[in-house]
Parts: sequence; C-alpha cells; structure tokens
Amino acid sequence: MEKIDKKSNSKILLYKEGIIKFINTQTNSQIKKTINIEKINQIDYLIGILFLTEMNRYCKLSNISVHGYYIAYSLIILFIEIKQKLITNKNIKSDSIINFYNNLASNIEYYNSRLDNMHPIKKKINENFSTLILEISPLLNDIILYTKQHVITPTNSTNQINQTNQTNTNISENQEFKTSKFASLFNSDATDISDLNLNIDTTNNNIIGCCNINCYICWVDKILTKFFYILLIIAKFMGTGVTRDPNLYKLSEYYSNVLYTMIKLDDIALKNSSNNMDKVYQLLFDNYQDYKSKLIYSILELKINSDTVDEIINMLDNYIMGKFLIKNNIKYNVNL
Repeated sequence: MEKIDKKSNSKILLYKEGIIKFINTQTNSQIKKTINIEKINQIDYLIGILFLTEMNRYCKLSNISVHGYYIAYSLIILFIEIKQKLITNKNIKSDSIINFYNNLASNIEYYNSRLDNMHPIKKKINENFSTLILEISPLLNDIILYTKQHVITPTNSTNQINQTNQTNTNISENQEFKTSKFASLFNSDATDISDLNLNIDTTNNNIIGCCNINCYICWVDKILTKFFYILLIIAKFMGTGVTRDPNLYKLSEYYSNVLYTMIKLDDIALKNSSNNMDKVYQLLFDNYQDYKSKLIYSILELKINSDTVDEIINMLDNYIMGKFLIKNNIKYNVNL
C-alpha cells in the first residue's frame, strides 16, 4: 500500500491527521463503532481528503471557514462498504446509511453555529438543504439496493448489455461503452461467456450469475459514478449552497473509472475469472490511462486544480501502476 511520507509537507498527510484526530475526539460512540479506524487504509483516506479538498476550495471562494470532517468520515465508511459490496456482494450496513445522514445533518448544524445569520451562503444552504437530500437520496438508494446479478441471453448478450446501459439515469449515461475497449468482453460465443466465470443457470436459456469481468456498467455507471457525484455535489453545496451541477457528472465518471481500476486490481476473483488475463489487464490498463487523462484535463479545464488534488491523483497513480507493473508482472503497451 502506498504510504504517505510523514516527513514531507504533504497536504494529504495533514488532512489525514485531521480526520484521525476528529474520529478520536468524538464522544459520539456511533461514529467510533461504525468501523475500526485501523481498518481504514491509505487509499480509503483519500476519499475523505478529496471531499475536504473540494469543500474547502468552495468555502474559501465564499469566505467561509468551517470543517467537513463529519461528512468526510461518513464518505470513507461508505466507500469501504461499497468496495465490499462490489467484490463480495456484501450488503451495505444500515448503520452506515444512518450514520451518513446523521453526520451530514451534524455538519450542517456545526456550519450554522459557525456562520453569522446574515451570511448569504448560510441562508442559501439552509434553504436548499432539502433539495440536496432529494437529489442524493435516490442515488444512494440505487447504490444500496443494487444487486450484482446479471441475466444475459447467450444469443444476444451484447444487446442485453446495451439495453441495460440505455436505462441508466441521466447522471450515469455512458453511451461510449457500446464501442468501448470493454465491449469485446461481452461477446456472445460460449468461450467468452465461460471466460466471464458466471454461475450458469440454463432456465429459459438465460445465463444468470454475479458479475466479474462483465461488471464495467455495474461498477462504474450504477455505483461508483453515483458515489462520486454524491461526494462532489455535497462538497460544492457546503461552500455555495448550489445543487445539481452538470459539470460534476462527467468528473464523477472520470474519478469512478480511476477507482474502478484500483478496486478491480484488488479483487482476487479477477485473477481466476478469465483464461486470457493478459488481454483483461491490457483492457484495464488502457481504460485507466484514458480516464486518468480525461480526469486531469477536465480538472484543468474547470480550473479546480490544486496541489492537493495533484497529490491525490499521483498517489492513486503510484498505487495502480504498482499493481500493474509489479504485482501482476505483466508488460503493457504504454503510450505516455
């Protein structure tokens, strides 16, 4: 696991220390018992750090000085459970959802205690808080209720995937998938289906099973993109009172593809899910490089770049590239 250098002037180290201090100083036992702090790894902390970085940038523009540790910690816990759901199909705990909404409310309460009643952003945040809840609740519900089960007809599996894609919400529309590098993993011939390692049920000539390689739409569109949109829109809301930002939709997609690669590489089941792992890892690598470039370009284009964001992306990149080039011991066609 990539370590944060304690001797450096790392901004993400300062954020991490702030999150740990917040958790350790809470008298609310619910926060502490949600998860053992020792089980939070370096990459998990980056989720909370990304939220705090984005929130602080908006707050600075609005001349607001408040912290977002309640929300940051809840997002870390939610991300950890999302990873478990994706890899093992383990349900997200109800306590984590209750904790998320409670901590969001606690952060707003803290916010109100810190700002003067005449501050225009304070008024806007309180007026629009219910709108924010209405926006993020369906997305969170989708994440909680989503099941990894697929039903694919052997004679038309690609069309089935495309139809599933067309039913996505506005936030997760990703028509590029139809012609993407991952499309080859959804070929309808028996050899490719076998490579997907599905638990086969031949009832009604359907193939039914939990996703493995064939999880791009599921993991990215239906879960991770929605999670990152929740993170980014709450961060913006806390500094501006604004909800619904279309620019954050695509940014969420780019972040989700980067983290999709990380989670996929950490999934032990991936190694046993295909007879052609060189091809699988090459597809993952190409997709990662593509979306990392899109993420960096979009951050620059939206003028939301910062030293901390650069540090976050670099740390993720070091971790992911280490997985590709060291652990899996495979050579890739790298075009940098």
